[in-house]
Parts: sequence; C-alpha cells; structure tokens
Amino acid sequence: MSEQQTQSQQTKKNPNPIVWFFFAILIPVIVAIIITIVVLSIAGVDVGSWAKETGSKIPGISSFVKTDDEKVAEELTENHSLKMKEKDDQIAELEDLVDDHLHTIETLKDNTLKLEQQLESNEEISSSELELDEEHTDTIKEMASSYRKMDPKQAAVIIEKMDRSIALDILHELSNDVRGKIIEEMTADKAVEITEAYIKQSQ
Repeated sequence: MSEQQTQSQQTKKNPNPIVWFFFAILIPVIVAIIITIVVLSIAGVDVGSWAKETGSKIPGISSFVKTDDEKVAEELTENHSLKMKEKDDQIAELEDLVDDHLHTIETLKDNTLKLEQQLESNEEISSSELELDEEHTDTIKEMASSYRKMDPKQAAVIIEKMDRSIALDILHELSNDVRGKIIEEMTADKAVEITEAYIKQSQ
C-alpha cells in the first residue's frame, strides 16, 4: 500500500508533459498573439498585410501564403487563359464557317458546270430544231410553188385531205389570188373550216 501511495504522489508531482506544454506555453503564446494583433489593429497597423509579407519570407509557410503580387499574377494568368480559350473557340467557329463556305462553293461550281452542259445541249437542240424548221420551210415553199401551177379544183381536193397544219402552211405561201381560187373549189364546210383556221394562225 505504501508503494502505491508513493507512486501516485510522484504522478501528481510529475504531470503529463503534453498537458503541461499546452497550458504553460501554447495557451499563453496564443493569448499574447491575439492581444498583440488587437493592439496593432487599434494602433492602425495593417496586420493582415504584415502577416502575409512575413509569412511569405518564412520557409514552409511561404508556400501557403500568397502575396498581393502573386494574387494579381494568378488573376492575370486566369484572365489570359480565359481569353485564349475564347479565341480558340472563335477560331474553331471560323474554321467551321470556312468549311461550310468551301462546301457551298464546290456545290455552286458543280451546279454551274451542269448548267453549262445543259446550255450547250440546249444550243445543240436549238440549232438542230432550227435546221429542221428551215428544211420544213423550204419543203413547204417547194410544195406551194407546185400548187400555184396546179388546177385550183385539183389543188382544193388534195389540200382538203391534208393535215391541217401542213395545208395552212401551204396556203400561207400562196398569193391571195391563188389561195382564193383554191378555197372556192372546196366544199362549203371545208372552206369555212380552212378559212377560220387560216385567220387564227395569222393572228
């Protein structure tokens, strides 16, 4: 029993070193720092700026403390990065726009080529049609010259049996005198029909 009492008395005399450090050193230091900060703030000293500058000079702490210059540099870097990203986005949009325009140009070139080919084809058709029209006109003129020399009664019988458009073309090439004699030799119904068609064609 006496040994246990002796040990307990020694334990009471020798307190835990962590507790001793906390109460004897750490708390007084913290209280002193707080009082110093309050006094300096009342005196008009910018404690925050001073703490940053001092902390930036202490190894180990400087990596956690940022000065105003470093903050400005970081903001400039961020702004620069944002501007670069915006420019990259604009460049990408412009490249897409250029691709669209190039595609449109290629499409227009293809359409132009097709239209030129179609125009050439139409010109060839028009020239061939013109040749056919000239041949048709020449043939009609030749036939009309034959009907001028023909007996009006015989010419009337032939023209009555002809295709309407050809008959009208031939009559158109004849003089008024010859045409009148041929129509006189036609039946009344056929003469009226031919005369009306001839007038419509002439209009």
